[in-house]
Amino acid sequence: SRPAIPFAPGRVTMKPATTNDSEPLPLGFWLLPIGVLALLLRAWFPNVIQFGIDEATASSLATQIAHGRDFPLAGIRTSFGFLNPPTYIYLLAPFFALTRDPALVALVPMILGALAAVLAGLAGDRLGGRRVGLLAALVVAVCPNAVEHSRRLWGHDLQVFFGAVACWCMVEAWWRSAHVVGRPNRWLAGSFAAAAVAQTCHLSGALYW
Repeated sequence: SRPAIPFAPGRVTMKPATTNDSEPLPLGFWLLPIGVLALLLRAWFPNVIQFGIDEATASSLATQIAHGRDFPLAGIRTSFGFLNPPTYIYLLAPFFALTRDPALVALVPMILGALAAVLAGLAGDRLGGRRVGLLAALVVAVCPNAVEHSRRLWGHDLQVFFGAVACWCMVEAWWRSAHVVGRPNRWLAGSFAAAAVAQTCHLSGALYW
């Protein structure tokens, strides 16, 4: 071991760095494996997904939009009998322009559902610190309901992602306002916009308000 440097006027005794003095790993280092776990749970057997009348109708309408055949003003009919807005099928249309296979397009809500877990981690970190953020991310990653609603071509499936975006932006707006960092109004606008998209994907998104 190195001998201690004797104290002398004008000289400072330097202590060797220890592991306790090292900086903690960044949050993203821990969120990455959680995001991968979330994606694996959602993309497991992508060909074995529920594909009913709603998914078939959404695929058909999105394909018509993608190829310029029709531009519907209403979306999928709800179980109560009225029609949802067409936002969801217009969001799917660009992907149906690339492929006609619904199983491949279903990868989009799977990926976005995994990103929702990461956003939950970022929001939790702002609210309660590193442990809260990682716990929030893990809960969204493995929650059966969140997994199920990230594997179908259904209006609810994009609500998982846009709901997470809305919550994350709202938390960021609060944090920046409390710490006088940046302009929280932009984050508030992003939160309201994401909540609006979630609601227009399926009218049950009104709960986000």
